[in-house]
Amino acid sequence: MNYLINVILIVASVLISVLTFVNNPRRFLVAYLLALVFSIGIAILTGNAEPVLSIVLMIVIIKYMYTKTSLYFGIAMLSYLLAIFILTKDHQIWPFLDLSIGLGIMLGLVSDRESMGWVMKNTASKGRNRSREITRDLVQVGGGIALIILLLLFGPGKTRIAYTVALVVLLIIGAYVSMNRDKAFSSKIYGLERNGVPLGIGAIWFGCGIMLTYAIINSINIIILILIAVTICDPLATIIGMRIKSPRIFYNKKKSIAGTISFLAVAGFFGFVLLNWSGLFLGVLGAIIESLPYEAFDDNFMIPVVLSIVSFFIF
Repeated sequence: MNYLINVILIVASVLISVLTFVNNPRRFLVAYLLALVFSIGIAILTGNAEPVLSIVLMIVIIKYMYTKTSLYFGIAMLSYLLAIFILTKDHQIWPFLDLSIGLGIMLGLVSDRESMGWVMKNTASKGRNRSREITRDLVQVGGGIALIILLLLFGPGKTRIAYTVALVVLLIIGAYVSMNRDKAFSSKIYGLERNGVPLGIGAIWFGCGIMLTYAIINSINIIILILIAVTICDPLATIIGMRIKSPRIFYNKKKSIAGTISFLAVAGFFGFVLLNWSGLFLGVLGAIIESLPYEAFDDNFMIPVVLSIVSFFIF
């Protein structure tokens, strides 16, 4: 039975890949070539094809962002995840689903010139509208606190599943909102976005980074520290940097010394409380990552991913 299901999932993955590739070869070629490599590796590790279809579906969702196609594939992805949740008992496949979904988002973005242009525009416009930036940062802090509370209440296993489903739901909502710009609710949501930037690009990078964190890390304390770094320390650094006048960092004129010190102090403190000296090191590393200049990537992605990879090897 498991063999038959794997065959069906692989056939579905190939069919979706071929149809979308034929429709737009240049847009999908690089993403699918890289996805093929990752899919083979994940399939060998797990012996299951669920992650293979997940990475293909997510690439399509990202490539067709803000369109009906993205909306329909998002609904298909959500139905697929719910089916996996209902039909599997131990849910041990879920970290690999998170890995494939995170990789699908990343491949969908980095293999597309238009998407990378949006990312660079999002990075360049950061901090230009102070009131909007502070509002965005407060929303990010609130979301981070909610994730930490859920993690403490339910542990990484159940929280991982809830987060994965919530991310797909948000992508569906984003597609719907983008297709209904004339509605009152859409204007309010767009009011949180930076000027000239498509809806949710920064949030998508954040979602991708946290998705990969849940795929790599299973320790509550490490995940909490990463969430603190990316959802509390990062916004705090932006707010302090805008509020307190201080010299700019020599290798990144967009970042201030005051903002970076605030990140380092809070992340280092919580890192030491949660993980002793190793946690302090991760806090310092997070501050360094946040201070670096980025063009193609977002620090909301780089902070969780780099800290997760480093934590995987030192713990």
